[in-house]
Amino acid sequence: MQQEMMVQPDSALAFMGQPYRAGDPPPGGASGGTSKRGSHAGIHVWTGNPDNPLNENMGNFYSAARDPIFYCHHTNVDRMWTVWEDLPADYPKTIDDPDFLDAAFMFYDEKKNLVRTAAQAFPASLAETIRVVVPKPAKGKADEVLLIQGIVTDNSKLISFDIYVNDDENSTDEAVSAERAGSFTQVPHRSRSAETPSDLRIILTELYKNINIADDDDIIVVTIVPRSNGDAVTIGGVKIETRVPAA
Repeated sequence: MQQEMMVQPDSALAFMGQPYRAGDPPPGGASGGTSKRGSHAGIHVWTGNPDNPLNENMGNFYSAARDPIFYCHHTNVDRMWTVWEDLPADYPKTIDDPDFLDAAFMFYDEKKNLVRTAAQAFPASLAETIRVVVPKPAKGKADEVLLIQGIVTDNSKLISFDIYVNDDENSTDEAVSAERAGSFTQVPHRSRSAETPSDLRIILTELYKNINIADDDDIIVVTIVPRSNGDAVTIGGVKIETRVPAA
């Protein structure tokens, strides 16, 4: 652990691993950071079943998640990342590359549905439900407003979607588990020119009381659920701002 977290890394990339971008050839094992090559990989192999032809379950990528220990193991990998961030070092540990910060991954859930995890890429179509973790400007029950940015619609169609808010990053995608914050409805109309993007603002001050947000909460989960013609809607982004009271 000392070698992986203190002695060998001399940069954030040395610990995390080299960039791997869309279109790049598959990287070799040596391109992974010290956090991946050592104890992380070792535990996978150690807990894999040598009686299986390909060392399944934990010992092979395609089958690793079949072993319940997989989730405990990767929780510990996240813990190691947190510990590493707090260790004194003479190099910066932040990564500002948007490809890293905005990365998203697709996995199958327990119902065999393909779902997106990690950061939601914007702009995004509302053909399916969008669920995104949004950082708060201030912790706890602050005076804040939710901003759904850059809403672009087909003005010839009836458009409707609902917005839900929850304080639990690990909650399910079911809207019933969150508080309904507001909605958007557009009546079909004719226009000679395309409409400019618009923003939807929802005051969160009172809603925070309903979802029992804690004093130390610094994120909320925003779920946008299409109700009518979601495929005719594009969302430019989601953010929270400090509310400026009307004069």
